[in-house]
Amino acid sequence: MSQLKGFKEEPGATLPVNDAERWIAGTYAIWSEYCGGSCKYLGGYEKTLANAKMLAKVLEDDWMVCDHDSGVDMVKYLLENAGPGDDGNDDFDDEDEEYDEDGEDFEDDDEEYDEDDEDFEDEDEEYDEDDEDFEDDDEEYDEDGEDFEDDDEEYDEDDEDFDDDEEYDEDDEEYDEDDEDFDDDEYEDYEIDTTAFDYACACNMCGRMFIAGYLTREEAISYATEAAKKIQELCNSWEEYFQLYMIGAAGGSNVRDIVPFAEAFQKVVSAPENPFDLDWNTPL
Repeated sequence: MSQLKGFKEEPGATLPVNDAERWIAGTYAIWSEYCGGSCKYLGGYEKTLANAKMLAKVLEDDWMVCDHDSGVDMVKYLLENAGPGDDGNDDFDDEDEEYDEDGEDFEDDDEEYDEDDEDFEDEDEEYDEDDEDFEDDDEEYDEDGEDFEDDDEEYDEDDEDFDDDEEYDEDDEEYDEDDEDFDDDEYEDYEIDTTAFDYACACNMCGRMFIAGYLTREEAISYATEAAKKIQELCNSWEEYFQLYMIGAAGGSNVRDIVPFAEAFQKVVSAPENPFDLDWNTPL
């Protein structure tokens, strides 16, 4: 936050001046709209003192970026490590193998136990023979129980009134559909490709660090261009990119829900500064 001393407001400084800068702003256009900013600005906001204070706090809290050097280090880290990381479970595989070998002794113990169990089978046979007496008693009980069957029929007729609860089931179906957004396991059952999202974070961070005063405009564009070129190589169109971005944002951020990003995407599509108007292969 000390970087804000002597801060100079430049509201128009975050407006892109050419197609290359508009292309860079387009990479994180969804996030800009999602956060309440605008996709027409580099970093998503105008360079004002209020925005600088807000973004400086976000950079420090979410990215541990508090000055020029920590910001550059984080951008470089994202450029080198974009995408899902290694799960680091290889060491546990070796330990499991050792455990399986040691567990062979238990198999031998099981075999001895099975042999000893044969004695119980003979005892069970004697028990089954003794049980025959109970079968006759059961038959007598069934005959006496016929009266209960008639009572059950009357009870079933009364139960028909409960069938009207089908309307409640229909309401439940609507509730289940709405609940799909809150499935915490949705992004844990498989590995999410966050590569596009991570590169876009690097682009976005550069714009935000310019607003906060950590980078000059030239530095911010230079580092953002490196990340933007990787995005351009990764995908073949804006449609493909935005699809990957939204999936990565939902799985790679703490939001864990794709719906807010899909809503922000609609705002981007309807904006006058729509990145779809730019050629995907715009020279950067």
